[in-house]
Amino acid sequence: MFVFIMDNQDGKSILSAKKVHDALVAAKGGDEHAIVGLAIIPQPAEGEPAPDCVVDDGIWQQHLREVVQTFDYHREGNICADSYDAFFGEAADLVHEACNAFIPQ
Repeated sequence: MFVFIMDNQDGKSILSAKKVHDALVAAKGGDEHAIVGLAIIPQPAEGEPAPDCVVDDGIWQQHLREVVQTFDYHREGNICADSYDAFFGEAADLVHEACNAFIPQ
């Protein structure tokens, strides 16, 4: 499992989502289904954003979103959420699901 947490727009990532994906898969011995990707990042605005809340305005590429979405087991959370409890609860369920699908070699 990997977790990205970023509270601003991602303007500095230089590797493509595919290169990051491939490096993570290689680190897991080639088993991409043994990886759970999580990201707490800016999300598109729904209504008026909270003060000091960074939203995905669609202008900057959300590179971390692209990386996480390359994995079958992934979740995105909102950096501006009042609490991350629900996000990490869902993440725990997702890890459980991935572990149940794991077939030892």
